[in-house]
Amino acid sequence: MKKFILSLLAVLFLSTYALAQTPPCPCDNETLENGLTGNDIVEIVCPSGNLGEDSESFMGDGGTVISLIDFPHSDYVVRINNTGTPQCTINSDGVEPILLSITQQEYNNCQKRLIQGCDLQISTNVPTLSEWGLIATAGALGIFGLYAIRRKRAIAQS
Repeated sequence: MKKFILSLLAVLFLSTYALAQTPPCPCDNETLENGLTGNDIVEIVCPSGNLGEDSESFMGDGGTVISLIDFPHSDYVVRINNTGTPQCTINSDGVEPILLSITQQEYNNCQKRLIQGCDLQISTNVPTLSEWGLIATAGALGIFGLYAIRRKRAIAQS
């Protein structure tokens, strides 16, 4: 019986639902003077869990930003400032923004919260070869090919 209960608990905790939980961010529950919370801003900018029509996002090494372009212009920013301190900020038109210094773990949670809450796509740069890189690679392959041909001829003649 204990094995059955443990198996059931393991399935529940390792299910897709359990792994898909959005991590909390300290800015989620902060309230601006106009009554908007961080959660409200995410709902406004990303209705139904997708980036809205009048919304934009920015993701980079310095952090993640989601914004509503139209009135009330609202932002939810998770970034590392110029002194290396992780921060989260919520902002809306006409009121004083709320800026919180957070830990690295909270920063990671806030990043995941915005990525999952707005279904943002993580893109990575793919390094490519420049023209000179292609020329150098073609030259190296040519030299290697000539060496392989000479070696085959030497083996065939002996």
